[in-house]
Amino acid sequence: MLEKLDLSKKMEKKEYKERMEQLIPSVGRLQRECRKLGVPVMIAFEGYGASGKGVQIAQLMKALDPRGFEVHAVKKETEEERMHPFLWRFWKKMPAKGQIAIYDSSWYRKVLIDRFDKKTKEEAASNNCATYKGVGTKTLFFLILTAIGTGLFFLLHHILVDNISPSQVITFDMDSYTVHTSLPELGIVCGALLIDIVFPFIVWFIKSTAPIVGSIYALAQGIFVGYVTITIPTEYRWLSVLALVLTFAIVATMLILYTTRIIKVTAKFRKFMFILFGSIIIGSILLIVMHFIPGLNIVAMGIDGILANPVVSIVSSIVFIIIAAIFLVADFNGIEECVERKMDKSYEWMAAFGLAYTIIYLYFKILNLLVQIFVRNSD
Repeated sequence: MLEKLDLSKKMEKKEYKERMEQLIPSVGRLQRECRKLGVPVMIAFEGYGASGKGVQIAQLMKALDPRGFEVHAVKKETEEERMHPFLWRFWKKMPAKGQIAIYDSSWYRKVLIDRFDKKTKEEAASNNCATYKGVGTKTLFFLILTAIGTGLFFLLHHILVDNISPSQVITFDMDSYTVHTSLPELGIVCGALLIDIVFPFIVWFIKSTAPIVGSIYALAQGIFVGYVTITIPTEYRWLSVLALVLTFAIVATMLILYTTRIIKVTAKFRKFMFILFGSIIIGSILLIVMHFIPGLNIVAMGIDGILANPVVSIVSSIVFIIIAAIFLVADFNGIEECVERKMDKSYEWMAAFGLAYTIIYLYFKILNLLVQIFVRNSD
């Protein structure tokens, strides 16, 4: 359309003023006609800075009924707006029937003027957006850090437990087997456990911290994975490898089910996942708090006793594995929306953290189930 515009045309100031005196009243008549017919109108003013957009909008406003129009100044995208499709912030400002929306700068700025002014890099429309490859790479990064944390714990265990005198070794029974550790090792494990509990909340509430906080969390999870593995009797430690294989088998299966749309994520599905996640978090916190409240601590210990029952424990582990598998679908959907909506590349870290978090959680639940089946039932 713009390529057909004749830029050679000129108009003298005297003629311009005469024409404007005739046209301005007609703008008011057109506004009333649009209101009568229920026709929504969008008027976009675009141009370089100081090109006179504001002046022209002010001239237009003089002829309009202020009850029938609204002016929208298009500024830099907010964090919320960057999480939606590029045009989302303009969709919200679309006029109702019979109303007029005036835009001071428009949706063309990002792809035309900003690029010309070098505010947008040469291929920002694609290069600065989240990609599946980017999310996959960052997820792998978190999982590798978890593996490094596990290897680091094995090294620390060799130094802090295997190479100290027997008098410094702390021994306690865990269900049907004995655990050997030391005070420094327990301190490290408790620190890692605290990080595992607190840091996900930091990432969820402050998304920009995902690269650093998520990396520390992955290392801490690796340390805790190492500790759990060490506590398993030597003859059963192959269960950790089996749990890893089963974890990635479930991840691959759920990915196939999602990509083939055998499982579809709908609004009801998201609502269900939100309620389920909230219930698990609130229930876990309440159970912990109940242990410290006189009177309720007896109830909490009773719940612990029920959950410790072998049959109940196995069934609950299976239920939580199913829940984790369902959460994988939610993660895949979140990644797809992140990419398809062309969100900023920084959101790859948040999407990757969510997927890595679910995968590690799933691994723990599978390992716990295998330990219950093979180790505890062996005695």
